[in-house]
Amino acid sequence: MPDLEKIFAEKERLGKKITSLKRTLERREQEYKEIETAICVIEKHLGITLESIGEEKEDITIMDMVLEILQEYGIDDGLPSNLILEEIHKKYNKDIERTSMSPQLSRLRDRGRLDYFDGKWSLKKLENDQDQ
Repeated sequence: MPDLEKIFAEKERLGKKITSLKRTLERREQEYKEIETAICVIEKHLGITLESIGEEKEDITIMDMVLEILQEYGIDDGLPSNLILEEIHKKYNKDIERTSMSPQLSRLRDRGRLDYFDGKWSLKKLENDQDQ
């Protein structure tokens, strides 16, 4: 009989543990729903998905990254090479060597896409933009 009492006591203890775990799970599920709702509000406000932040863009070239960074800064504002590298790291989560980027900058300049003046690279103004 003592074994049967131990079994019933253990059953009661486990039943209480299960009840406690179910309450904890319900609270966590509610927290999860609240977090999911907050994420949706943030994503809607920012116009992006939070999952996309910090993702590497594998298909993009150094030239494309440079052009996008300079586009964000505008035609009149130029950036020195070191700041372009920093911005590429921030935006694309990529560490580009200056020795890899410099030839790309020169190619973009030679193709008429960039200007280099006073130690800064900037997008080249198009002929129709100069009148404005």
